[in-house]
Amino acid sequence: MMTKNNLSVSLTPEIRLMQALIEAGVSDVATVAKLTVAGDVSEDDFEFIRDMMGNTLQELDLSNASIIRIPDWAFEHCVGLKSVILPNILKIIDKESFYCCSGLVSVNIPNSVIKIEKEAFFSCSALTEIVIPESMIMIGDYAFWVCRGLTSVTIPASLTKIGKDIFRQCSRLTEITVHPDNPVFTSQNGVLFSKDMTELIAYPQGKQGDYVIPDSVIIIRASAFNFCAGLTSVVIPNKTLKIGDGAFSECTGLTSVIIPDSVVSIGNGAFRLCTGLTSVKISESVKEVGYMVFRGCTGLTSVIIPDSVIEIYVAFYLCTGLTSIDIPKSTEKIFWDFETCSALISINVHPDNDVYSSIDGALFSKDKTELIFFPQGKSGDYVIPETVLCINREAFYECNNLMSVTIPESVIEIEEEGSIYTCSAHITVHPDNPVFESKDGKLMKKNYLQTSESAVERV
Repeated sequence: MMTKNNLSVSLTPEIRLMQALIEAGVSDVATVAKLTVAGDVSEDDFEFIRDMMGNTLQELDLSNASIIRIPDWAFEHCVGLKSVILPNILKIIDKESFYCCSGLVSVNIPNSVIKIEKEAFFSCSALTEIVIPESMIMIGDYAFWVCRGLTSVTIPASLTKIGKDIFRQCSRLTEITVHPDNPVFTSQNGVLFSKDMTELIAYPQGKQGDYVIPDSVIIIRASAFNFCAGLTSVVIPNKTLKIGDGAFSECTGLTSVIIPDSVVSIGNGAFRLCTGLTSVKISESVKEVGYMVFRGCTGLTSVIIPDSVIEIYVAFYLCTGLTSIDIPKSTEKIFWDFETCSALISINVHPDNDVYSSIDGALFSKDKTELIFFPQGKSGDYVIPETVLCINREAFYECNNLMSVTIPESVIEIEEEGSIYTCSAHITVHPDNPVFESKDGKLMKKNYLQTSESAVERV
């Protein structure tokens, strides 16, 4: 197939790109590798490039085009595109403009541009350098997400608003530099901070080894260390009060972390999928272990929760290496997730806890009338205490190591066809139990018509 290099067309309100190419003698747009477009470029023209030339057009020169704004999804999935020259009158690069342009190696951002919107360069993995002009005042959320080729970025004095996770999964980024005259941001050793150094905003994901956070840092912002796989250890200063949502998520090389007593808040998913994490010391000031904080931390084997923690909210989901956990006397609410902790053999509750209790590693209500959870990793035979009236719905979820379970006369409720019904263990029920019985090792309800009147009253 013969390619047409350096083909130039000029557009007017009456002549759109498709017509201009036909008039230039192009019968097959796939033959156009290099294209210069001048004049009035409309959204229809961007759509034509995206839909008809996205895989074959390699170089696009828009330097003489009348474009104030690159529209949403203008070059979405134009995987053949390697370079783009934008006009000096351009003001805004809109959301997802270069979405998944995986072959894009270079693009100039003119000095006229003031905004780059959300996900504008998402997954432009071939980009190695972005020069942010002095005109820029805002970069939207996830603007350079999965730009794995980026190694360094310089933030000008004019840029005062940065969205969340703008460098997410930029795995080769090793340095973020900020112009000294920027009034909002600063950098130190390639790490991005607020101007007064009280907030750590972004740690480059390509940096390797240990890191000591400066003593001035009070807040570790959400996703600050997200995907920093080369981070092996981190020292959090004693002034830090807050660790944001996902702050250290997917730091797979991180093996241990000490959360100082100054920290009062750990955000949702803060250490999510830190698979190398083997030990955690939680601050004595933390009141809530938030949603999915340690989700998928498969290397964790034990956790000691301090007396300050009042609430545990699905914090240990898929911690498949966790073998034991100690619940302090202060904890009042546990939104449970231990049914995904397949190695767990012991839950130990402080004897002074007012809400929960434990017997032989199993979790109960304080008065031991409700069996809340039986650890999945425990094996052998289990006899439920005679104080138990109710078995929680998830109490025996995937307890595949159990050989047998004996249900006493006292149990009159099993929540919503609970997991004990599908438990592989051999089930035995006390013959005087008024509600349940077992046949061939399987649990079932008795025929209510055959139970005594007093038994029905007990139910």
